[in-house]
Amino acid sequence: MNSAVITLKSITEANKAKKQLSNYKIKCSVEKIHMERDGCGYGIRVHSDPGKVCRLLSTVNIECGETTREQTQGQIRGQVRGQGRRRR
Repeated sequence: MNSAVITLKSITEANKAKKQLSNYKIKCSVEKIHMERDGCGYGIRVHSDPGKVCRLLSTVNIECGETTREQTQGQIRGQVRGQGRRRR
């Protein structure tokens, strides 16, 4: 599944973007991301066309930053978080 991470100025803008996109039935998630120059920042992960997403967000004065596209092969099955090592 293809996804893109769009950087935004703050977590407040990321949450506003998520709310605005939900009005258009576009699912996204807010993520904390590492930016080489500025340290940590926030962005949204979308599984839609990032250009379309940024155009929609610009109508409500939310400015998109850098966009990073990712392609995943699918989910890893059988992985359980928080289990640690098995004891024998």
